[in-house]
Amino acid sequence: MSQWLETHCGWCHATIAYLPEWSHIPEYCKSCNEWLEKDCLNPHCPGRIKYKVYWSNVHDYCDCRGWYEIKCASCYHYFRVNDQWDNKPDHCPSCREWKEKACANRHCNGKIRYKEFWDKKPDYCTCKGWYE
Repeated sequence: MSQWLETHCGWCHATIAYLPEWSHIPEYCKSCNEWLEKDCLNPHCPGRIKYKVYWSNVHDYCDCRGWYEIKCASCYHYFRVNDQWDNKPDHCPSCREWKEKACANRHCNGKIRYKEFWDKKPDYCTCKGWYE
């Protein structure tokens, strides 16, 4: 029967006993090799992240990767935004698209570009309603 040998944990330096015939000599003690959990950094996500104490790059986000859904202020449809964005939009992509309408001056063939969520949509193009 072989004699037990000792090595030290790569994290906490505790003593680890092993046999020389083992094909895999442990690098970390049992307590350092336990799974730990932390909350996802996204406040809108209930997810948990599993990691080991000796990992050097523990993720901040779970599978959500910081994405969550909010309701559009105009059409009330849900759309995805990221927790890391500094300036999150209030309106969904379809409401943020440019729309076109004809100029209110019936003698002008101009087009006006506007966004659906604007409070004051223009009625006239560059003609400003003047008729010559």
